[in-house]
Amino acid sequence: MCPRLPLTAFTPTPKTDCTRLPPGQAICSTIECCIDEWSTGTRTDIPFTIQEYRATYDSHLKCLQAFAEATKTYDVLPSICRRLYEVGRIHSGAAPLTAPTEVTVSAQIIATAIKEHEEGSTTEDESD
Repeated sequence: MCPRLPLTAFTPTPKTDCTRLPPGQAICSTIECCIDEWSTGTRTDIPFTIQEYRATYDSHLKCLQAFAEATKTYDVLPSICRRLYEVGRIHSGAAPLTAPTEVTVSAQIIATAIKEHEEGSTTEDESD
C-alpha cells in the first residue's frame, strides 16, 4: 500500500537540503511504490518495506546528490526542498514557522476555569 508520510516523520527546517535529510528520496521512493501498485492498470497492494525499496531509496539519494552538485551554483535543490516544505506545511494546516507565538487562552478563561474548579463545578459533561 502506498505509504502516507506525515510531515512529522522528518524534522526539516526551511533550509532543508534534500540530500542530507530523507524527505527527497523518501518522497521519490514513495511515488515509485505508488506507480508500482498501479503498473498493471489495476491497483495491487505492494508493501512499502525497506527490503523492497532500499535500493530504490539509495538510487534516488545518489541522483539527488548528483543533481545538487550539478546545480549548486543556482541553489536549485535547496530551493525545491524549501518550496516542498512550505507547501507541505500549508496543506497540513501547520502554522508558518515565522508566525508569532500567541497566547490562545485568555486570562479570563483561566480565571473562570479556576473558579469552577474551586467551586467543584465544570462546564464539561463528566458522564464519560
